[in-house]
Amino acid sequence: MYKKILTGFILILITGISLTGFLSMEVAKNTYVGYMEKTLRKDCYLVKEYAFDQDIDLKNINVKKILPIIKMTNNRITIIDIDGKVIYDSHEKIKNMDNHKHRSEVQEALHQKESSVVRYSKTLKKDMMYYAIPLKEKDRVQGVLRISIPLDEANFINKNMFISLVVSSLIGIIIASIIAYRYLYYTTKPIKELTAAVKDIAGGNFSRRITILPKDEFGELGISFNEMAKQLQLSMETLKIQNIKLETILNSMPEGIIAVDTQKNIMLINPSAREIFHIKEKEQIIGKNILENIRNHQFYKVMNDILINQEREPIEIKIDASETKILRISSAPIRYISKYERIRGIILIIEDITQLRKLENVRRDFIANVSHELKTPITSIRGFVETLRSGEVQDENMQKRFLEIIDLESERLIRLVEDILTLSDLENNLELIQMEKIDVKETLNEIIAIMRQLASKKEITIRSNIEENMNLLYFTKDKFKQMMINLIDNAIKYTPKGGKVEVNAYQNKNQLQIEIKDTGIGIPKEDIPRLFERFYRVDKARSRSAGGTGLGLAIVKHILQSMNGKIKVESELGKGTSFILSIPLTSS
Repeated sequence: MYKKILTGFILILITGISLTGFLSMEVAKNTYVGYMEKTLRKDCYLVKEYAFDQDIDLKNINVKKILPIIKMTNNRITIIDIDGKVIYDSHEKIKNMDNHKHRSEVQEALHQKESSVVRYSKTLKKDMMYYAIPLKEKDRVQGVLRISIPLDEANFINKNMFISLVVSSLIGIIIASIIAYRYLYYTTKPIKELTAAVKDIAGGNFSRRITILPKDEFGELGISFNEMAKQLQLSMETLKIQNIKLETILNSMPEGIIAVDTQKNIMLINPSAREIFHIKEKEQIIGKNILENIRNHQFYKVMNDILINQEREPIEIKIDASETKILRISSAPIRYISKYERIRGIILIIEDITQLRKLENVRRDFIANVSHELKTPITSIRGFVETLRSGEVQDENMQKRFLEIIDLESERLIRLVEDILTLSDLENNLELIQMEKIDVKETLNEIIAIMRQLASKKEITIRSNIEENMNLLYFTKDKFKQMMINLIDNAIKYTPKGGKVEVNAYQNKNQLQIEIKDTGIGIPKEDIPRLFERFYRVDKARSRSAGGTGLGLAIVKHILQSMNGKIKVESELGKGTSFILSIPLTSS
């Protein structure tokens, strides 16, 4: 802007000085020409008076009387008759001169009018001013008297005036430009600072302030700008804090949040929503159409219905991507806060309720299984009790047999209740874990010694291979024993008479590896993923007859989870099964 103003000022200055100079030259020239006309007119009448005595007689011209005038004024005097023929010329021979009848000044004079004209003289080869008057006698034109003067002096004056004008104009323009430059520099300095401050604020530097505050309108503008910048800084800081709070809330929410406009372009998405739809964190999707990133017909249909109807009750959908998910989608419209309220888009609140539904199914199955498992022994006990009470069974051996069955079912019922309570404690961490040092070799030998008695009844051999000098394990000893007893007991139950069970233990770096291997009936591959579910049995009839509750492996899984351990199952039908445990060993 500074350069534009300075350039414009200089152009205006040049134009003004040029116009003024040329107008001045024109005025001076016209003034000079007017003065010369008056002078020549006086000279014409003076020559007329001296050249002719009383009457106008072109044949008798008193040349002697006009010679002093010619010498004094150096004017060229020409007398022409009414036919245009030159009768007398003070500077040129008559015979060399053309007929002057058609000269404009001569024509005017022949019509009894005085006239003047500036014209180039072919005879003298220079610019001349001519003034002609009619020579009348008794109101009749007898001829024309013309006086002319060269305009050399006028041209010289004009040339000098032009040179002086150009020089003075250049000097004036230079001086005026310097003054204008300095004036504009100090005048526009506040504007420059204001422009720089606006750019800084536009770039995010809201602490920028105007320091040049002159005592004029620019100063008032600077004060107003500083106040505006201060309020803007406060507003931006408040907005930044609110955005940080909002971002923190959105990032910490387990629910997915997606905001889309009416064109289905994404305006906002939180990490939970990215995780639900497997959208990478680095992937820039803000401003893109949601269909480019979430390709699911059912989700699109629900979103489209919400955009059309604006509001609707939460709805559940099932999507199949890398895994099946059940989503609950709630929505709320995004409205402009203005006089005329308009819908800008919608916010989708997406809850991944897949695990919730799975837990509900597990709970439902668990209740059904518990009811079934409890009902079976209770029904059996109740049936035998009623039979004994009726007195129909008189045989003592039969009564004794019924009582033994009632006792077995009671024990089974007690084991079932105890396992349910144990599982509940493990799931809810209701039991305070007392950490203690466990010598793995010593503890495993104790367990194997106990289980050998049970194995001997089925003529099953238990072998062990336990590494010496392993690190101590820090955990609840009773829980560790319960886990190992469940696994070894399970191996004995499903190993035929005369089979073998091996217990191997060794330390691999900071991991305790325990393997319980049997030569039992084996497990089908399709059943292995569900082994640790509560009440899941591969062979239900065999499991019940073996006295199992169906909760042993579920208890093992929960105990192992509390130890941050892992379990792997390898099995082959008819050859046996191996349970391989990996438990972290810590220094304390």
